[in-house]
Amino acid sequence: MQSIKKILLTGFMGAGKSHFLAKLKENSAIHHFVDLDQEILAPRGSHLGELIERVGWGPFRQMEHDLLRDLMASEDNLVIALGGGAFSENNQKLLEKGVIIWLNTPFDICFARIKESKERPLVKLSREDLLKLYGERALQYKKCKYVLNLDQMQEINSLEDLFSHIGPI
Repeated sequence: MQSIKKILLTGFMGAGKSHFLAKLKENSAIHHFVDLDQEILAPRGSHLGELIERVGWGPFRQMEHDLLRDLMASEDNLVIALGGGAFSENNQKLLEKGVIIWLNTPFDICFARIKESKERPLVKLSREDLLKLYGERALQYKKCKYVLNLDQMQEINSLEDLFSHIGPI
């Protein structure tokens, strides 16, 4: 088993970050697993759309940054599913402290997964606007050293599988 302290899962909304995180969690006792969005929402008792509607994007991104900062400063072995927009410039120094894996899910699949969601505030955007946002974020995601496509995500069921797939970190 590798000795990496922080593994960060990134990708567009609907890419499967939370699902992939849950699958890894089922088969590992060595790392702690954190879904950044869920961790922010849990003490507030609301879903993402309600929280952002109530506090606004700026305060939400600050909450996200503060939590990420605290997690990255901890000594724990962590696998963190980042929010779809956590790749902001404000978080770059924090993200450099971990190994980032892009869950590269095609836009059409992401869109099919999220289009009916009442909990995702950006779903209110048109398909064209979401596609544009996907393209903008993909420019950042493409900088990741490690990338998993859908087939690879389905094959990986544990951290051991992940490490054997992507090689030494």
